[in-house]
Amino acid sequence: MGLKNFARHVARVSFAGFAICVAADAANAQQAPQPLPDIYVTSSRLGEGITGTSTTVISKEEIERNPSASVQDLLAREAGIQTRSLYGGVAGAGTSVDMRGFGATAGSNTLILINGRRVKDIDMTSIDLTTIPPNSIERIEITRGNSGAVLYGDNAVGGVINIVTKSGATLPPTIRFEGGAGGPFKQAEGRVSISGSNGGWSSSLFANLADSNGYRANNALRQQNGVGEVRYTGIDGSAFLSLSSDNQHLGFPGFRSVTNTSSQLVTNRTGTTTPADYGDVRNMSITTGFTRMLAPGAELIIDGGVRHKDQRGLSADATSVPYNYLQTEITTYSLTPRMKINTDVLGVPSQVLTGIDYYYAIYASNRSQSPADSITPVHRYNLEQGTVAGYWQHTINVLPSTDFSYGARLQSISLSARDRVDPTAPGNFGDAEGLPLDKTELQHALHVGLEHRFTNSFAVFGRAARAFRTANVDERVGLASFGTPTSFNLKTQTSRDIEGGVK
Repeated sequence: MGLKNFARHVARVSFAGFAICVAADAANAQQAPQPLPDIYVTSSRLGEGITGTSTTVISKEEIERNPSASVQDLLAREAGIQTRSLYGGVAGAGTSVDMRGFGATAGSNTLILINGRRVKDIDMTSIDLTTIPPNSIERIEITRGNSGAVLYGDNAVGGVINIVTKSGATLPPTIRFEGGAGGPFKQAEGRVSISGSNGGWSSSLFANLADSNGYRANNALRQQNGVGEVRYTGIDGSAFLSLSSDNQHLGFPGFRSVTNTSSQLVTNRTGTTTPADYGDVRNMSITTGFTRMLAPGAELIIDGGVRHKDQRGLSADATSVPYNYLQTEITTYSLTPRMKINTDVLGVPSQVLTGIDYYYAIYASNRSQSPADSITPVHRYNLEQGTVAGYWQHTINVLPSTDFSYGARLQSISLSARDRVDPTAPGNFGDAEGLPLDKTELQHALHVGLEHRFTNSFAVFGRAARAFRTANVDERVGLASFGTPTSFNLKTQTSRDIEGGVK
């Protein structure tokens, strides 16, 4: 499906959702005047957390008490979370978040969500948290361990971090500007927050700008990002349309010199041997959807979207790789309908969350010797990955002080991978063309958990779970050594956890 066709389809779904909610609201208003109900933004499948897991919520109040702290700083204060910066730490850019100690592969094993939706692409890179305007965050939900795989699928082996953004429907009319500048690195930052509502309609806009030369040579950060939402809230449901965009340029300082000795901490502390290396990333996304109360205790949520990433990078050190310039584009389409049902089972309160997840990603990456040779790359990698999954999670309040939950997910993963090598391209020193791969597999995730509260301030919990992680495209491309054709074929990683603890 082409990007334009999908965008048209998204627009039609969005318009239909708005029309349904507005029409239903108008019909109900004609019957009898009714006050609007409390507004609950269905932006998380986690709700109060997954029973049996170790969970934490960083509240809006905590975030506002630390206005200068980045999202990475807030997460690093939580138990069991480590952060790692590989690019000089300019405003936290490029910082990875690690749960359960996965180290270099943390980005592929810690799943980060925005409003309950996956933002992880099928490559090795994780979302850069600096591209999320801090002033747009309502709360951050943290679930440790692999039980989140039932609700969200792969990449959740270490845990799940869900960033819930603010909605104009829950905010007073506001226009706010913040900014600052100074320091030896000519650092500047600005933030804009705008929100308002009229009747059932509301809108919000959050934008952020960061600019810094960085401590090291060739470590400058230039970044702009923003997110906006329009929402209609009626008596029996709501509909929304959300747009986000970010643009980042980051210099890569590399080693201080070829020798890289400890004496350089004194003689060449800010130097670099890679004054031309950089990474540019542009992201754009559109998400739309609606919620509808079908009956008391039964809520239907349908949302979908398209996300596009354009990444360019230069590694000018010819001793490290034979082709130094990378151009990668990833487009991901998604549709995630689900049902949330609150009901009694044999007189016992329970909640069911069930749904279908569909994701389809298209990856195109050209590897050439230099930007000037980008029209004749050595490698042209093209991969397409589709996933279709169904899941069910049931939580039962078996006693006033005891909750039990169980869930399962069945996911089909299809992959098509191709590599085209140009033997005449500059920088080609006998590269082998990758072997074509067409593969489909079936994976599953399981969870069972129990929590018992002795008092309002003391509880014990335990769980057992199975999760999985499919290899990312960078791992598949780099599977073989230089001169050997890659097969793109890597076995899916699986995880089995048994955990217990106290709160």
